[in-house]
Parts: sequence; C-alpha cells; structure tokens
Amino acid sequence: MLGICGMGGIGKTTLARSVFDKICDQFDGSSFLADIREVSITRGLVRLQKQLISEIFTGRNINICNVHNGSKEIMRRLRHQRVLVILDDVDQIEQLKALAGMHDWFGLGSRIIITTRNRHLLVSHGVDNVHMVNGLNPGEALKLFCWKAFRNCHPTNDYLELSQQMVDYADGLPLALEVLGSFLFGRSKAEWKGALDRLKEVPDERIFEILKISYDGLQELEKKIFLDVACFFEGRDKDEVRQILDSCDFYPDIGISFLIDRCIISLSINKLRMHDLMKCMCREIVRQQGPTKPGQRSRLWLSDDVYRVLTKNEGTEAVEGIILDFPAYEELKLNVLTHRFLWRRIDTHLAVMLERSCPSKCISPMLKVLDLMGPQN
Repeated sequence: MLGICGMGGIGKTTLARSVFDKICDQFDGSSFLADIREVSITRGLVRLQKQLISEIFTGRNINICNVHNGSKEIMRRLRHQRVLVILDDVDQIEQLKALAGMHDWFGLGSRIIITTRNRHLLVSHGVDNVHMVNGLNPGEALKLFCWKAFRNCHPTNDYLELSQQMVDYADGLPLALEVLGSFLFGRSKAEWKGALDRLKEVPDERIFEILKISYDGLQELEKKIFLDVACFFEGRDKDEVRQILDSCDFYPDIGISFLIDRCIISLSINKLRMHDLMKCMCREIVRQQGPTKPGQRSRLWLSDDVYRVLTKNEGTEAVEGIILDFPAYEELKLNVLTHRFLWRRIDTHLAVMLERSCPSKCISPMLKVLDLMGPQN
C-alpha cells in the first residue's frame, strides 16, 4: 500500500490519476474510487464496495447488504487477483477498513494507492510508504499558470509582471494556479489588475471552499488553534506558542501535532508555518463572522480594525483574541466603555501583544498572556 498525502489542492488526485492511467493495463483488474470522502457521506460505503468489485470484474452486478459483508466479499473475490486500486480522498479510517482492510485482501503484486490530507490515517492503517506532495517550484508554477491563462507555456511580454504576481500569490498550489489562470484567460490587463487587487482582500471562492474542507473536518479545539496560528502565530516558535495555548487549556501538544498530520500547518526550524492561501482561508473565515463589523469577529489582527473597535466602543462578546500593534498611531486613547470591554473580554483566550503603550488598567487580571513588544532595532 502506498499513501499520497498533502494539503488540499496540492495535486494528490492528479498524481494518482496519472499513475493509474499509466500502469492500469499491467494488472488483472483496476479500480479508481474517486471522492471517497464525499461519496461515503452521500451514498455510503456499501456503494463504494460494489463499485470496487464491479470495476475490477467489469460490469458484474454485486449484491452486498452491509459494510461487513462487503469487506468479506472484496477479500473473497480479490485475494487471488493482481489488482490496482486507487482510493481517492480518504478521510476516515473506517473507509480504509471497508475497502482495503488488510494487505492479504489482494493478490500478490497488487498495488493499493491512497490519497488523503491526513498523514496519521495512513500510518495508523499500516501503509507501507507515504509520499508527501509539495507545491510546485516557481518555474513549474509559472508554466502551469501560463498554460491555463495563455494556452502557452510562457506569458506574453506585456503580461509577464502580472503573471509573476499571480504565481507568487498562488505560492506553488496547483489548484490556485489552474483556477486563476482559467479565470484570467482572454481578459484585459485592467481586469487582471482588478482581480489581483480583489484577491488581496477576499480569496477566490472556489479555492476557498476546497481549502475549507480541511477546516471543516477539525474538532472545535483544533479549529481554534488553527485560526490562532493563522491570525496571530504563523512564523513564531512552536514552544512559545505551545505555552500560550496551554495557558488557554487548548491542549496544544496533541492539537499542533494533529494539525501537522492534517498537512495544514508545518514546522520549519521549530517555527510554525502555513501555506499563504491556507492562512488567507482562515482569516476569511474570521472576517465572515462580521464582514463590515470587526467587533463581531473572534480574532482581530489588523491595526485599523483593532483601532476602530477600541476607540469606537464596538467590541462584543464574540472577540476572543487581539493583537494590539499600533506603529501608525502615536497614542491610543480609550474611553471608559472600551476599558470595561477589555476588562470583560481579554480574559477568555489569548495573548495581547502591545506595541508602544496601552493603559495597563484596561487589561483584565484574568489575562492569560501579555506579550510586551518593545521597539525593534
């Protein structure tokens, strides 16, 4: 068994499909089960078990009454067959147990390839090898984007700079390169510039929805940690962040490890990292909590939003974490109502990071972490 693992949109299914098309004729039978995560919810695992057997024994109708019997039927029929099976977009261990429970379900020389966003799922199922899919390098990314945007492997000269900006925005993610390139095909330079400006504010909906699948599959505490890393802690030391989150009873040791296994955050020299588009997706989730009213969002990290909430008394019970960083403002003047807001609310969640000064009497004694950031030399 071989696992192909990586974040959403990174090209796992494309890679598996390419391998399948290239070598499927070398086996007694083959099956490509696409979108297992979605199909198992909408149609059930029995439907997938029937499809697996039917594709290998071409067109044969199979009578399966439940998942347990389906597993037995797969093992009975395939244990002496040399088969190629692709299990695409697996997200639950029950799916693997139902469709490829053991190595000896399949004949000698069989190959079972599993694509997933969850590395730990592959490890727990005893997969022999796991291939982690990385993003495209800048040259590959530009070529893919250009094939979609120009139907050519190179941009035209007058679009070179704009193309590079789009490629930089996609940060090596094939999904984003294909979506943006296809959208911009045949459009004017003014439209390209407008699209780029809009992307800086709001992510493309198609990219957002695919990346959001990773967020939707998390439990509540993992969602909180994920949003906190995206809004506050990306690029900071893991041990420092762990201490902060631990003070909030977020169980960060298992939580951070869980997010790494899900390929949505990573570690580099012990610093927490996240793909730029994944970070944009998280911040868009928070923005949508109050599209025009930042005081209704759970996390505030933009200086203008924080300044507005604190100076205009727009804070609500929804606010859980704030970064106070005002390099653009010489002085932050808070009214009495804002003092009361901070006294009530900045005790429920995270660190408050202060640049320059803030009246100490406005901070709750229940504050978990106070990170005083002095002038940077």
